[in-house]
Amino acid sequence: MRKRILILAAALSAATALNSTGDTSSNVAVPIDSSYKLVFDDEFNGTAVDKEKWNVLSSNTMGGGYTKDLFVPENASVAGGFLTLLSTQEPGTTRPYHVAFIFSKQSWAYGYWEARAKMPANGHGLWPAFWMNHGGTYPEIDILEWLGNGPKTQYTTYHPVDDAKSTNGVGLGTAVTGPDYSAAFHVYGMWWQPGSITWYIDGVQVLQLTQGQKYKGTTVDITSTAMETILNSAVGGWNNNTVDASTVFPASYLVDYVHIYSNDPKVSAVTPQPGYGGPGDAVGSGAEVKSP
Repeated sequence: MRKRILILAAALSAATALNSTGDTSSNVAVPIDSSYKLVFDDEFNGTAVDKEKWNVLSSNTMGGGYTKDLFVPENASVAGGFLTLLSTQEPGTTRPYHVAFIFSKQSWAYGYWEARAKMPANGHGLWPAFWMNHGGTYPEIDILEWLGNGPKTQYTTYHPVDDAKSTNGVGLGTAVTGPDYSAAFHVYGMWWQPGSITWYIDGVQVLQLTQGQKYKGTTVDITSTAMETILNSAVGGWNNNTVDASTVFPASYLVDYVHIYSNDPKVSAVTPQPGYGGPGDAVGSGAEVKSP
């Protein structure tokens, strides 16, 4: 099982904010420089999930940790500047938990991904995630996975294309111990370059994997496969993460924004949406005021 570590103490130096329309003085450090442009921005300013940017999954044919979950479109909503991914309990049904799953219409290989998000409170048994995949098979990059039975731990993982063989399906990653991630918003980042993948929480590097590195007995092979970006709520996972008497439903996984940056000259920049605060935005578009 993934090894528990403390968050590294030193952050990377802050880069100049790109395409910023507001004050960036409180932004967390980011690893990218001015060669990177904003290629995807959703500040969740509307009243529904933007179907030009996202697909919303309905039903569920996935196994693994999702065997008790049914993905229903109505559990993904936008209001007050947030994407809310609900988990609800539906006793007496084959899949007794209704959850939400959205994935980007576009796919990307290489760049910097970030989201500002808050995990659900009283969430024993809940399993929200921010990740990347294509076609439901490996490779996969898990930018964050959170299990409600350990609210002070986030999981960051890379599943290579031969993951079932090389890591027995566990993947290459680590468990990052920090504050109670359900108590406040945090910025989750991932920098994918040819030959490396690096993860960040609130501007602090928490894991880096590089091509050819020996990590937990496996030789790292960094993928070049373009993947979709995914946000979902779920119930289940691993590590005895089960619903108990302390779990409160409905449970809300809140996302303030999703930004993607690329330095690929073939990828076009997008115009920032109102409320965009640059890379590493730790405040969001008035999010502390609008925060539930």
